[in-house]
Amino acid sequence: MKVIILFFTIIFLQAQNLEIIKYVNNNEPKIAVEYQTLPIKLQKLLSKDTTIISHYNIDIKSKIDNISTQISANKYQGYNYLLRLNYKNKALTALLYNLITHKVVLYKRYKIPAFQVYPFMIHSLSYDINAKLGFAPIDWIKRKIVYSIYMAPKEQAIFLSDITLTYRKKLISGGLNIFPKWADKNQTTIYYTKLERQPVLYKYNIHTGKKEKILTVPGMLIVSDVRDNKLLLT
Repeated sequence: MKVIILFFTIIFLQAQNLEIIKYVNNNEPKIAVEYQTLPIKLQKLLSKDTTIISHYNIDIKSKIDNISTQISANKYQGYNYLLRLNYKNKALTALLYNLITHKVVLYKRYKIPAFQVYPFMIHSLSYDINAKLGFAPIDWIKRKIVYSIYMAPKEQAIFLSDITLTYRKKLISGGLNIFPKWADKNQTTIYYTKLERQPVLYKYNIHTGKKEKILTVPGMLIVSDVRDNKLLLT
């Protein structure tokens, strides 16, 4: 592994609130949503995704007995698509129907290992809807994020979340664990710095919990960038 070390002044910026402003476009496709079973948490996150993506509009209409029930296009005049959803046994079945061409454009089942990770399931659905409607790819919506939070004096933990921070899992705790950075494109491992007697750089697998010590130096030690198995360090 090649390591490039750069020294420069770090400017800490005060975090600002993120404000999402959506401008209504009457040309955006309108999607009516019917559901057989759909927990309120999933409904709210689907609506939030739609606001963030801002390529189409959804309108959660009503509950139905079965998503396989025959579709009546006349019921939703003024809508372009009908999305039918059913969540059962940690799986979400989605059917997207074009009300103009009268064709099914998406029929897919999304399976999750536990209900807690439902945000990633909803983000995958939103990604697929966006793709089927022909908009530019939004790979970012399915990605995970890692960040560090102060928990107590001299204690900072590293968390894993989805892009909306709806899902949150503590990965590393105990002591000062800072500056997490993804180590690979598949988002299976991270680099982070632990402040011991000297800063120590570790590589950590988020699935197995395996930790590998990479480097120890006096002063500051931050992974600023990762490319092709090369690290840019501060």
